[in-house]
Amino acid sequence: MSKTRYHVQFISFAALFLLVFSYPTVAKAQIYEDVPREYWAYDAINRLVSEGYLERGSTHFEPEAFATRQEASEVIATLMDEEQEAPPLAFTDVEEDAPYYEAVKQLVAIGALQNTEHFNGDKFLRRSHVAKMVAIAANMEYETAHALTYKDVTKKTWSYNYVGAVAAADIMNGVTIYEFRPESYVTRAQLAVIMERAIQYKEHTNYSLIYDYLNKTNIDTVSNYRLWSVEIARLTNEYRAQYNLPPLRYDRSLEQIAVIKAKDMTKNNYFEHKSATYGQPWDMATIFDYKFIGYGENIARYFKTPQHTILGWINSPGHRRNMLNPNYTHIGVAIEKDKESNYYWVQHFSSK
Repeated sequence: MSKTRYHVQFISFAALFLLVFSYPTVAKAQIYEDVPREYWAYDAINRLVSEGYLERGSTHFEPEAFATRQEASEVIATLMDEEQEAPPLAFTDVEEDAPYYEAVKQLVAIGALQNTEHFNGDKFLRRSHVAKMVAIAANMEYETAHALTYKDVTKKTWSYNYVGAVAAADIMNGVTIYEFRPESYVTRAQLAVIMERAIQYKEHTNYSLIYDYLNKTNIDTVSNYRLWSVEIARLTNEYRAQYNLPPLRYDRSLEQIAVIKAKDMTKNNYFEHKSATYGQPWDMATIFDYKFIGYGENIARYFKTPQHTILGWINSPGHRRNMLNPNYTHIGVAIEKDKESNYYWVQHFSSK
C-alpha cells in the first residue's frame, strides 16, 4: 500500500515541540570583524563562542582558512561525555604545556586519533578525518549498516563507517549528491557548523528510544533488521537511477518513524496507512517532531526478502509512484516480524 501527502505542520504541534526541544538563546552581537551577521556560518560560530566551545582569541576568526589538526582536536574533544584514562602519548611534537595537549590525549584514548610518532598539529584536516573524530567523540553508532550514495566513499574506503554515521545524522553532508570528497580540507567555518550539528545531535538524538507524547511513555525504536533496511534503500536508489532521478539520502530520524509504524502494525494487528493511535503517516511524523515538506509511505507484508519486496512495490503503480517521486529527498526503512513470523515492511519518504 502507498500513501503520499504534502503537508503543512500544525501550529499546535510546533508550539508543543518548541518548548521541549528549544536551544539556548544566543546573543546576536557580532563577535568577529570578519564574520558579519549575514555570513552563512555566523550562528554556528557565534554559538560555539558564546557557550565556551571556542575561545575568542582575537578580533578575527578567519572563517575561510583551513582548520588545523590541533584546532580541530581542541573543539572536537568537547563532544566527549567524560574524561578517559589515556596511554602515554607517542607524539614527539606535542608538548605537555601545549594548549591542545589534554584534548589530543583524550582523543587518543578513545581511538579518534592514532597514537603515532608525529601529530602534525599545524597540518590541515581532511573531511574523512573530521568524520572519524566526530563520530567517535560523539559516541555515534558507526559500526552498523549504512546507505551512502557517494561514489567516492565505498565499503572499501577506510572512513566508510564514520562518513555513514555523520551523513545519516545530518552532521556532515556531501559536497554534491554523489561526492563526499573525503580528501578535501575543512575550513574553520565548516568545522564550526559541523560542531554545532554534532552538539545538537548529542543533546537531542537517540536512535534507540523516542518519547511518545500521546501515550506518555518511551518507545523502543531499535531497528532489528537494519541490513535489510539499508538494502531496501539501496535497491530503491538503484531503481531511481534507471529514470535519471537523484538518490535518496538515508535518514536515521525518518527510520525511527518507520520503526514506530512497523511496531504499531505488528503490535495492534493491522495493515493500513492510518494508525488508530497516530493517524496518517504524516501525522505520526509530526507527533514525533520530524520536520518535512512532503511525506509518503509504502507498506508491505508477507514478503521474505528486500528484493521481493522491492519488486512487489515496483509492480504496483501507487508504490512505484512514491519510489520515483522526484520531489522526495530522504528515505527511512523498517521491518518488523509479527507473532506468526510474517514480515511487515515500511518505507517512508520525505522532502526537506
